[in-house]
Amino acid sequence: MRVALAAALALSACVSAQLQISPERATALERELTGQRRWLKVSMFVTPFFGDSTHKLLTPVPPDEVRLLDDTAGKPISPGEVERVVPAGTPVRITKVEFPSTMVMAQRLLYTPRTLAWVHVELPNARTVPLVVVLRPGLSGDEQVRVELARALALEDPGPAIERFSDAVREGVRTKSAVLEMSAEALEMAWGWPESKRLELVGSSKKERWSWPNRRGATLVDGRVTELTP
Repeated sequence: MRVALAAALALSACVSAQLQISPERATALERELTGQRRWLKVSMFVTPFFGDSTHKLLTPVPPDEVRLLDDTAGKPISPGEVERVVPAGTPVRITKVEFPSTMVMAQRLLYTPRTLAWVHVELPNARTVPLVVVLRPGLSGDEQVRVELARALALEDPGPAIERFSDAVREGVRTKSAVLEMSAEALEMAWGWPESKRLELVGSSKKERWSWPNRRGATLVDGRVTELTP
């Protein structure tokens, strides 16, 4: 009994460190979000789900940049190789939202990001295992959850904005390939949101440096891509 209690307490502490939201708010959010129709705000890779064959991961970054699960040495674990790309603007439906309660985590496979929130989505006319968007750790409160989810799944269709891009930029967004002269909006749709942004003023111009893991980056001047580091 003591061992079981200690394990449960340890598990609860882990949940608290990963996602700070009360069970009551989590339940309310699950009801609010489940069934919603949304659109991919960025083009997403579909990959395996860390060895769990019953799910697929939907991620805005390449597998070697995924930071959801670490090995025993503290190094990030790759979920698996890219299987396909789902372009920004694709309509989806949220079919289930799972916050990491003790009971939920006990039902998840050990080598999955089981201490994080999972949002299951369904593509139109798709007959596949559930696709999962995993929300990052450190979220505190339901408003942060909504904001983080909206970075991946837009409340409004980005299709009209994508149609205004040039042919080369639309193709870059569709294939997750950044191209020179992309706008900041298009770059985020193609490569996903950056890990960091650094801003400086150069004369009358605004110069930004966007960085992703593994030294991938882009320089933007006045909102347009001028240099890329693949």
